[in-house]
Amino acid sequence: MTPGFHWTLRPSVKEDDPALKAFPAALPLLVKQLLLQRGFKGGAETELFLEPRLSHLSDPFLMGEMGAAVERIFRAVDAGETVCIYGDYDVDGVTATAILIRYLRSRGAECQYYIPDRMNEGYGLNTGAIRKLAEDGCRLMVTVDSGITAVEETLLAQILGMGVVITD
Repeated sequence: MTPGFHWTLRPSVKEDDPALKAFPAALPLLVKQLLLQRGFKGGAETELFLEPRLSHLSDPFLMGEMGAAVERIFRAVDAGETVCIYGDYDVDGVTATAILIRYLRSRGAECQYYIPDRMNEGYGLNTGAIRKLAEDGCRLMVTVDSGITAVEETLLAQILGMGVVITD
């Protein structure tokens, strides 16, 4: 256990608890307990959580500047620019990096990635990494799960000749 951290667990729900009846019978008891502890009560909301569908997602183009971001990424791919995905070291950052790399490479992009070392570089964009990416020929840096507050680092990337798309 990491010093300074203490896990507080909620009491388990007993197998005969009536609240468990709202969940599908085929679900293991542990899954039902976890769902209850996270606020699920069964029904449609739980079903959507357990069986997600792409059709349940909202239109990403409702986010401001999504059209411009997509256009810039495809322009880089079409022009053969080197695109670098700058991820984060946590689960969603690594996952988003892998998904975006795989997609862009399937479209023929010259693509690389960078994930900072947690212990030596910390969280978020850092100037050393940005300088290295520029030296390696990165023309477009797409951040995933980081970058929203990295004003100075974004300006440095632009000064060094990189376009920047932030998807934090």
